[in-house]
Amino acid sequence: MKYNRKKILPVIALVISTIGVGSAIFFVKISEVNATSTLMLRMFIAGGIAYTLGFGKISNELIEPKRSTKKILTLLILSGIASTIDLLSNHWAVSFTSMANTAVLMNLSPFFVAFLSYIFFKERLNTYQTLSLIICITGASILVFSKNEEINFSNSSLIGDLLALNSALFYAIYFLLIRELRGHISTRKIIVWHSFTCGLLLFPISLVSNSPIFPSTFNGWITIALLAFISQLLGHGLMTYALKYVDVVLASISTLAKPIVAIILGYLVFDEKLLPLQWFGVFIILSGIGWYRRSSSSK
Repeated sequence: MKYNRKKILPVIALVISTIGVGSAIFFVKISEVNATSTLMLRMFIAGGIAYTLGFGKISNELIEPKRSTKKILTLLILSGIASTIDLLSNHWAVSFTSMANTAVLMNLSPFFVAFLSYIFFKERLNTYQTLSLIICITGASILVFSKNEEINFSNSSLIGDLLALNSALFYAIYFLLIRELRGHISTRKIIVWHSFTCGLLLFPISLVSNSPIFPSTFNGWITIALLAFISQLLGHGLMTYALKYVDVVLASISTLAKPIVAIILGYLVFDEKLLPLQWFGVFIILSGIGWYRRSSSSK
C-alpha cells in the first residue's frame, strides 16, 4: 500500500503539535517564575532557536506573496498580538484553576473558529454544527460551575476558567490569521515573527511585576527551555506548517486531544481529580466536538 506523503506528513504534524501544545500548561505549572515571565522567556528562547537553526524549513519552498508586504506585516503583528493574549490567558489560567479545566475549556476554540469564519469569511454552519456548538457550551457551563455552589465571580477557580475561555477565543483569532499568512510566507518566518513579537509585548509587563523575571536554578531554566522547544517550536510550529495543507476546521478539531494530555499529566504529577459532575461536563464537551467533526466531514 502506497501512502501519499504530502497528505500523511501534515496529519503527523497535527498529532505532534497537539501533544506539544497540550503539555504547555504542565510546564507553566512547575515553572519557578510567574506566568508572564514564563511566557516571555518561552518566546525569546523559541524565537532565538528558530532564527538560529532555521526551524520550520520542512521544505525549500519560497512563497511569493500575493498580498502587499504591508498587509502581510499587518497580519504578522496582529497574529502576534492575538497569540500573546491567548497564551497569557492560558498561562495565568492554570494559576487559578486545574490543568484539566484549563485544557477542556480551551478546547472550545474550534467553535470560535467556526463562528469567526462565518462572520469574516461567510463560511456557514449547518444545523448539526450549530447543535454541537450548543452542546459544548452546555458542557462548559457544567464544568465551570459544578465546583461552585453559587455563581461567584470572585472565586479564583472561576477566574481561571474564564481566562481559559478567553484563551480559546484568541487562539481561534490567531488560528485564522495564521491560515491567511501560511499561503504567503514560510513556517519559519511566521514562527520567528510570532515568537519575538510576543516576547517584546510581554517584556514591559514582566518588568513592572513584583516577581522575579528569571529562574533561580538550573532546573528552572530547563523547564523554560523544554516549554519553548516542545510547546512553541513543535506545538505551534508544526501546527503552522500543517495549516497550509489541511482544512482549518480539521486542524482546529485536532485540539480535541489537548485535554487528554493535560488530564494525564495533571493526574500523574499533581494528583488532580475531577468531580463526577465535572467528568460529565467533560464528556458533553468532547461529545459535542466529536459530533461537530462528523457533521463537518459529511458536508
